[in-house]
Amino acid sequence: MKTKAQNEFLKQRRQYEKQLKEKAKNDELSLLEKLEW
Repeated sequence: MKTKAQNEFLKQRRQYEKQLKEKAKNDELSLLEKLEW
């Protein structure tokens, strides 16, 4: 059975991974914009 601490950790890690994906997407977009100039 998972403890509350483990649940919190997993929740935070998921949010962190989501933020990383968003950041990667934004970085790609800004790279594309730079290449178009």
